[in-house]
Amino acid sequence: MAEQAEGVHESVVYRPSPVLRPFLETCHGYRHDRASPGVHRGLPSSALTVVLAFEQPLDVGWFEEPNSRDRFWTLASGLHTRPADIYENGTQFGIQLGLTATGVRAILGVPMGALASGLVDMADLLPTGFSGWYDAIAGEPTWSGRFRQLESVLLRLTALHAGAPVERVRPELTWAWSRIEATGGKEPVGALAHQLGWSRRHLQSLFSDEFGVSPKQAARIVRFQRSMVLFTTGGGLGDVAAACGYSDQAHLTREWRSLTGYSPWQWMRVEFPFVQDRDLVVLAESGYA
Repeated sequence: MAEQAEGVHESVVYRPSPVLRPFLETCHGYRHDRASPGVHRGLPSSALTVVLAFEQPLDVGWFEEPNSRDRFWTLASGLHTRPADIYENGTQFGIQLGLTATGVRAILGVPMGALASGLVDMADLLPTGFSGWYDAIAGEPTWSGRFRQLESVLLRLTALHAGAPVERVRPELTWAWSRIEATGGKEPVGALAHQLGWSRRHLQSLFSDEFGVSPKQAARIVRFQRSMVLFTTGGGLGDVAAACGYSDQAHLTREWRSLTGYSPWQWMRVEFPFVQDRDLVVLAESGYA
């Protein structure tokens, strides 16, 4: 289990150029030197995750699926409704990005659904001949240098995919996803389909193909993320359950166990110290915060 430990803890949040902002929900660099090995739980997210690992590869696999465990220098992971186990052996050092659906198409050249519930080497997704990019980023000695190289790579990839048929997400699906987020996952699937003038089956089919999860699963992820924010900022579980649209506190706890492997209080005890560690040191540089 993850434990709070002494050592170096750095977190650098990157603000991308305006060209890239529609494509990146989050982007941060991190370095955590821990005194002892442990396991950190990676949770479902509404953004596709890309990790660039430095010094040692990321050791990761799906929770309770030991055969899925693998090591990656560059990882792309699609949307999922199950947790992942990230095995720590001292230092965790790298950059993590959260790509929007538009960003997955613009940067990786595929719909988000193509990577659903996957753990994929990002290098396998890039155009033939697109080489040297990882070494250029990893070889920089400073965060500003790493992010400068990363931005160059992302801009090159968006230029390569610009105008391609795969570049755009259907506006109806963008609207449906935005509506799920705006309502905190409370909008019924039938209501979404009705407002689009589609059948439920048609919406579910197109939505799942694009995002890799059904509208109902997307709503589960969005509700869970909101409940985590409210819980970690001091909300009582009964109040959090009501605010997020769960039928009661027991329903919220069942969802947390399904999506994280923990009850809310177990997660708070085991994982929250790790979340706090990420912000112990924040490096402020030009263009970063």
